[in-house]
Amino acid sequence: MNTTESRPTLLLDWQEAEAAAAEHMKFLGFIDAQRTSSGADGGIDVESSEAAAQVKFHASPVGRPDIQRLRGAAHEYRIGIFYSTGGYTREATHYADEAGVALFQMNLYGQAEATSQQATLLAESEHMGERRERLEKFKVFRYQLAAISFQHDLHLYAQFNSQVSLSPEESGLYLHVASALEQSLLNFETAVNSREFELADTAFDEINKRISFLRWITGSDLRESYQNLDEAVSDGWSLDSSPDSGFLLYRAASGVFDLHKLALDFLRDWEELLPEGATMRDLAGPDILMSAGLLSSATQDPSILSTELLHQLKEFVRAEVQTLHRTANEFFRIVIDKHVELGYPRPRTLVAGLLRVEALAGRIYQQLGAD
Repeated sequence: MNTTESRPTLLLDWQEAEAAAAEHMKFLGFIDAQRTSSGADGGIDVESSEAAAQVKFHASPVGRPDIQRLRGAAHEYRIGIFYSTGGYTREATHYADEAGVALFQMNLYGQAEATSQQATLLAESEHMGERRERLEKFKVFRYQLAAISFQHDLHLYAQFNSQVSLSPEESGLYLHVASALEQSLLNFETAVNSREFELADTAFDEINKRISFLRWITGSDLRESYQNLDEAVSDGWSLDSSPDSGFLLYRAASGVFDLHKLALDFLRDWEELLPEGATMRDLAGPDILMSAGLLSSATQDPSILSTELLHQLKEFVRAEVQTLHRTANEFFRIVIDKHVELGYPRPRTLVAGLLRVEALAGRIYQQLGAD
């Protein structure tokens, strides 16, 4: 019998049962296991990068149909795991052994006992150790990608500070928070490299708070809004060059749509300051969105285009991005210079927009250069 360590309190409801299942999955080596959002998981209550679990806090045994539904809902994951406080019917256990689903019976203290062949294999100490080591390495890599995103944010805020006029009070606050932010980022990277993930998560929260404070000081948002680590990781992937070229080209295609929207959003309210005859339509024609859509489709199904045609499409997208980038920069400079001529300070929102367009365009060029 394989169980977790005894829990001091009784499970009172299904939420506590799901939390106990998540802890047991971590015990099995699925270190990134966490509960899903209630009602939005399609039958998945706990998930990790390599497994998905369903939890039944019932007195009656679980039957075969529930195991079949889990197998269908967990098709994206390598492993399906079921936790039941009421046990399983004989048909359910037989089907689980055929389908490779791990069944655990959970008692009212959150302890879990393997009741299927797959569950017994998962609970073997050798397999748990190998799984933990593999997922820890993967988690380190994902957190390092998040650090890339944060470094990118710091660079943008440093550029912003050099291009706008902050009041003495703002400048003092800015320098203090920016210095603390650098230390928090160092703490984050140190904790990640040491695999101290709880400390890394604490540092992550500190980073988010301080970047939000910088945004308040500057009056401009120079980054994506990271609600959780997964979003920071996602942005890290878009900045990193290690994934395969197909993935990077897909990110480049998505970036083109973002770049087009970003330029329009920042400049739309200043169109009246543009030279006579210049309009927002000059930023980019319909070809840029069409080319980005073609590139996105081609990277999702490589058989659509030959290598030569894909290269031609990349060059076409690059040319369209260069046109948008150049025109947007020209419009930003015109509007900013107009404010300076009239004796007004450089608009912070426009400086932020210019920096974000520069950063995103540079990222797209890097991704389009993937071989």
